[in-house]
Amino acid sequence: MTEVLTNEQTTQLVNILAQYAPEGWKTLNMHLVTDESHTDVTTWATTDANPKHGFHLDDEDRSALDEMIDNAWESSGRLWNQIDFSVTADGDFEINAI
Repeated sequence: MTEVLTNEQTTQLVNILAQYAPEGWKTLNMHLVTDESHTDVTTWATTDANPKHGFHLDDEDRSALDEMIDNAWESSGRLWNQIDFSVTADGDFEINAI
């Protein structure tokens, strides 16, 4: 099995997303699609009041995310083009890559 994100990259991703967590969040989620020239990212939080509370990363965080994803994609041998990432308020996370 190919490692999608290293522990360090996972921690970096959680730290980026956590900055945007609304009060009472249950999960923070990211759907990412990448190729050689472009990366599309959708981010949202799940709360009791709103199951899909969307948020956008600022330019600095988006740049850090793009660099991290580019490094992860290259080190994996470009074996995936899509990541679905979710982290719970308890710190459990799930990564699915295709």
